[in-house]
Amino acid sequence: MGEFSLLDDYQYAFPEDFYDETGEIDMQKLMELLEANPELMEQFQEMYEDDDTYLPADDYVYTSLPTLQDTYTDCILPNMSSALESIAPLLAACVLCSIITRCSTSTRPLSHILYSLLGLLVLYRFFQENILILVMYTTIACGLIQSKFLRTRLAVISSLFSLVYVIACEFLISPERWHNVRGAQMILSMKVISLSIDLSNEKVKSTSIPTTLSYLLHPGNVIFGPWIPYQYYIDSVSSLRGLLDWEWMVQIYKSCLLSGAYLLWSSCIASYILPHFTIQYGRWAEAYREAQSFRFSHYFVCSLSEMTLLLSGVASFSSAGELTSHTKVSQPINIELPRSLVEVVTSWNLPMHKWLKNYVFKVVKPSQGVLTAIFATYMASSLLHGLNFQLAAVLLSLGFYSYTEHSLRHTLANTFNLCVEAKKCLGNPCPHRYGHYDKFSVMVNVSFTCLAMYHLAYLGVMFDTSETEQERGYSMLHTLSKWENLGYSSHMVALCTYCFYWLIK
Repeated sequence: MGEFSLLDDYQYAFPEDFYDETGEIDMQKLMELLEANPELMEQFQEMYEDDDTYLPADDYVYTSLPTLQDTYTDCILPNMSSALESIAPLLAACVLCSIITRCSTSTRPLSHILYSLLGLLVLYRFFQENILILVMYTTIACGLIQSKFLRTRLAVISSLFSLVYVIACEFLISPERWHNVRGAQMILSMKVISLSIDLSNEKVKSTSIPTTLSYLLHPGNVIFGPWIPYQYYIDSVSSLRGLLDWEWMVQIYKSCLLSGAYLLWSSCIASYILPHFTIQYGRWAEAYREAQSFRFSHYFVCSLSEMTLLLSGVASFSSAGELTSHTKVSQPINIELPRSLVEVVTSWNLPMHKWLKNYVFKVVKPSQGVLTAIFATYMASSLLHGLNFQLAAVLLSLGFYSYTEHSLRHTLANTFNLCVEAKKCLGNPCPHRYGHYDKFSVMVNVSFTCLAMYHLAYLGVMFDTSETEQERGYSMLHTLSKWENLGYSSHMVALCTYCFYWLIK
């Protein structure tokens, strides 16, 4: 390890081996240095207590904890104004769609054409010339769906076409351009594949070019999602009539507040509150902070997608006034304090979970079994996200983790008659001898909750805020270096968990 020099006024010159490939300080090496030098640790603690700013020498960048005023002026205001500026055209297009739907006396082809045009305008606003990637896919997919000669094999052909198109984009388009449109492409692929399968199974009898294009390009979910079934979309735009209703406005206001809160926590507040914690407890605290910041950015996108879907008039409510499963996107509380990793997987993106369950898992399970169906589901999810090592590694790891946990907890529940299944028992009272609130069940369930939070910190650590990595997509080297810093411990724990399950099953 290189030499570490202290300059004046709390300025530090870090040696080259203190930096990872992204140019950021390696927190593991820094903590090792601080633990070996008590005086240096004391100086760091003094800086955090005084909220002074310390700067490294020359070109190195390492800043102290921001004050609350700094957080407000330098982070909260810029992030909120930037977010509003970016999504304002999308929100305006969604409002126009709602007006068109409410003012139409019937669902006419003209309405669907207007939805499609507004969707194209929104896509151009977000992606500029990269819109051609999405338009080309949409045009070919629409042609396949409308072809009567391919109806019997439409599901297979559309699925293969979507897969080949995504793979071709991975290799033929620059990483920056492809990463820019990959999310919107994923939503389009899910719509095309689901509609093709429903047409093949005759769940959807027929569709016209205007309705197909409006389904694929509707502004309400063309950018951030969520995926919704074709028939649900048609029913929604056909039944929405009349003036605005109170329930609709309350849900929009709720989604707006939540999306703003998630954005601020992810971008600003976590960085203000948690650095004290991360410096004191080392690299695992740092991993938890980075993973949580990523999760809250995901919640922001989910709440924003709910809001755009509501604004555009494509949403429905339960009798209790809550969003239905088609338009409710995420359940953050089940992710931050999960009962199990299975609950995390289900709650992360409810519409996508439903899509994978109906169009992948249920198709593979009857002939190949549960384990193969699980890995086929995670493989399909990783391919939809693009050929990205980071996402594939996380999703496949999560698949193995969740299968192991589910199997182990099922075995423990049957052996000891405890209410410790991966999913909480729906029966009332619980069918197990030792119910959900029994002290032994509580101990086991809390232990698995802590284990799930540990795995989430490990899996989410590579989703950092490195600007270069975010623009190009996270590389294999970036992923492995992050996990290497944590000693690949989560994978080791998961392997030990599986071995324990195998021994007692």
